[in-house]
Amino acid sequence: MPAGRLRRTSDGSRTRSRSCCRTRSRKPAENFDDLVERFHLDGTGRLLDLGCGTGQLAIPLAAHVAEAVGMDPETETLVEAARCARAAGVTNVIWEQGGSSQ
Repeated sequence: MPAGRLRRTSDGSRTRSRSCCRTRSRKPAENFDDLVERFHLDGTGRLLDLGCGTGQLAIPLAAHVAEAVGMDPETETLVEAARCARAAGVTNVIWEQGGSSQ
């Protein structure tokens, strides 16, 4: 089974989601354009994505900041996020294991 985010099934067991690169929903560009405008992302700032999962926000927004940090408690999810970033040619995201208390 490919790497991906672990999730609970209805019977309580854990299963791995399919790869984000294959199943990532196509978020409309205007949603990201709105975030870029609203938060004045001009390519010089830093972005912190807590609970980043497989990078659905950090990867597309990385083009609008100097550096992004994606943080998630799940190691497997971060491995998948890094793989998806490489596949997208994104090199300015640091992936860290942890949560909001760190």
